[in-house]
Amino acid sequence: LSVYLLDFGTDLLLILMTACILLSINPWLAVVTLAPFPLIAWLTHRVRVVLRRGFALGWRSWADMISVLADTIPGIRVVKAFAQEQHEVERFHERNTRVLHANDRVNTTWSFFGPMVTLLTDAGLLVVWIFGVWQVFQHHITVGVLTAFLAYISRFYGRLESMIKMV
Repeated sequence: LSVYLLDFGTDLLLILMTACILLSINPWLAVVTLAPFPLIAWLTHRVRVVLRRGFALGWRSWADMISVLADTIPGIRVVKAFAQEQHEVERFHERNTRVLHANDRVNTTWSFFGPMVTLLTDAGLLVVWIFGVWQVFQHHITVGVLTAFLAYISRFYGRLESMIKMV
């Protein structure tokens, strides 16, 4: 927790400072850069809710499976005496399958989320490139300003992705 808290604070500070620098260099390019940010924040919130539910379901499923083992292993002589081995194996298999399904849902959600954030940040970078090149051709900014802006954007989106992966 302390490592993630420190990283989260550092990332947040770098994002805020980079956003200020971007705004000071060129407000229009900064607006274009920050445009996907609300969508990314909304997506992060939605995924965090889904992941919390998924983790809770996985933990409950895991506890149910462990409960079956905790009941069966100490009472193995009773199980054998009443020839209930197959019943206990099926009971364990059913609980184990629940754990597998719960973890599959969480993994599917997470494997969708990471690439989606990368896609959104890369799309944002592409839009900034297009808008920046257009502004260079219109003589509103220089190539040096666009280059500096793109360097700051890569830092901004890199910190944003790092912070989001701490969900």
